[in-house]
Amino acid sequence: MYDELYREFIKLKTTEMIEIIQDFPESMPCLTDIKFALDKTNMKDYLTFKLREMFENRLLILGNHTTLIISQITTLIISQYISTFRVMKLLDPSTIMLEIVSKPIKEYLRKRPDTLKRIVWLILHENDLY
Repeated sequence: MYDELYREFIKLKTTEMIEIIQDFPESMPCLTDIKFALDKTNMKDYLTFKLREMFENRLLILGNHTTLIISQITTLIISQYISTFRVMKLLDPSTIMLEIVSKPIKEYLRKRPDTLKRIVWLILHENDLY
């Protein structure tokens, strides 16, 4: 009965997922609605692959962004990965969606020579992030 409504809701929210992830944990009410709609539909694959595509495109843009210092780019990507991990665990506790969505982020971070240094910096400055 409400299948079409849930499907349209998922399509709409999929286009906003990067912002929803960035706003976590404030976006928790929205994520609860998304999880409910995902449980009512067969659209986990849709959200997963669209979000992965969005991350791939975003990494290409960030990688070519010359006004940001390289370490800032890495820090942004690591922070995005941490938020993505938390959000995807809420939407899919099995972590299948997380593995698919996070693949381009993990591949990108593995290639960065400053990833470990930025992770340590983030750990030491965790309170500065919130």
